Amino acid sequence: MNPRDQKNYLRRHLHDLFGNTVDIERTVEEITSANSIDNQNDYEKIVTNLSKFRGHKKFKDKIRKPECDFIIEDKRIIIEYDERQHFSKARAICLSNYPKDLKTFFDKSIWLKHCNNINAKDNDPIDRDETRAFYDSVRDIEAYRNGWYLIRFYHGEIDWERKDALKYLKSKVAAATKVKIESTRSKARILRLALKTEYDLFNKDKSATKAFNHLAQEIGDNRNYDYLVTPGGFIHFKWADKFLTVVKEQKESQKMIPALKKLADDTIHNFWNTLPTKTKNKLQSKIKFITFGVDSNNKDEDENVIQCIQFVALFDTAKSKVIHWTGKSYPTTYDQKSKLVEFDDLKTHFVKVNKETVCLLGCHDLKIFSPRAKAIAGADRQRKIKEFDKLMKQFKPNLILQHPHNTDTYKIWNTEWKTVEKKYPFVTEYVSGIRHYNYGHKQRGAINSVIDKTILGKVETIIY
Repeated sequence: MNPRDQKNYLRRHLHDLFGNTVDIERTVEEITSANSIDNQNDYEKIVTNLSKFRGHKKFKDKIRKPECDFIIEDKRIIIEYDERQHFSKARAICLSNYPKDLKTFFDKSIWLKHCNNINAKDNDPIDRDETRAFYDSVRDIEAYRNGWYLIRFYHGEIDWERKDALKYLKSKVAAATKVKIESTRSKARILRLALKTEYDLFNKDKSATKAFNHLAQEIGDNRNYDYLVTPGGFIHFKWADKFLTVVKEQKESQKMIPALKKLADDTIHNFWNTLPTKTKNKLQSKIKFITFGVDSNNKDEDENVIQCIQFVALFDTAKSKVIHWTGKSYPTTYDQKSKLVEFDDLKTHFVKVNKETVCLLGCHDLKIFSPRAKAIAGADRQRKIKEFDKLMKQFKPNLILQHPHNTDTYKIWNTEWKTVEKKYPFVTEYVSGIRHYNYGHKQRGAINSVIDKTILGKVETIIY
């Protein structure tokens, strides 16, 4: 029997059974390998044992939505037709390590038997067997966890040209759909834009615009989010000419904030209003609020930063306006040298919105939770650490959104996030904005590990 012909006959029977509701070779929004990061308990044994098989470990690194052979959306049914290449040692390893509570709508013992008998091998690329087996597992696990019936047929199970083939198909579908299943995956309400490349921070090359275009295209039709988080300094604006003289005292520099805020506000609105209509409409329909990191630097003739400010703005997409402002309050040593205009009012980091309390942090602000920073802090930093701790306990934010500039390894923020989890149990979700590069040097960590370990709770990430 020819596999292509058999698959075509199966397609015809599916059309006889379900009519024109059958889609062919497309993705399902919920079935994504990103869920293997957010739900490691389902995948830990699979990944561990598959990695040990031949030493290949990159099979899981690419976040993707694998295509499914046949989809009947309104019935939440997926049909997969497995040819011989799906029956490999790698696939047997995966099947043997599925979560115990996972129900499959095919007989695993038969699939394991075929894996052992056929023992298919495909080494182009070298980890092709592991990759194919892993994404077959993603289909099985995410289909069930998201309330889909995934029914598998193996090549040779039946001759689909036979007269009783439709009857056979009906019986298989009926048996599967007798079982009541419900989605157990909670959907993320936070979306994060992760950037992988450097770009013109003033958006002269339209890279920031292109990133938002890509983001809008990637958002599924059935997805909605409360927040979209961008990295620190996602867009920049030109320093105000009237502030070219450096103000050395923080008390005096506070007077600069309103004028610089106006420039930052104009920059955000210009960016938003010049987005393609299709992009803007999609984002408005899918996202309630966007956090923008907006920076400005005053530079000398040698392009050295001599003064700067780093805003975080909470933008209401429905109103097309910024509804809350804050900015970096806990400077780095470099920031101190370059005279960061600090946000002395620490209460600005807390905002009540969307029926919850959100804590908005600039890049280095997260270090305010660092045990090491506390141990070596001077008088001014000690004051800020104590005051921020009081405000955390006063406002009890359930969500923290941090806006770092560059994060090429999760270890930069790991201790601080772990401290937050331990010290402030009312924080149930957090996320760091991601720009995954290291100022022209090699990244110290893989982007997947950065994405995985800079969140608490359910967060979806779109990489550009």
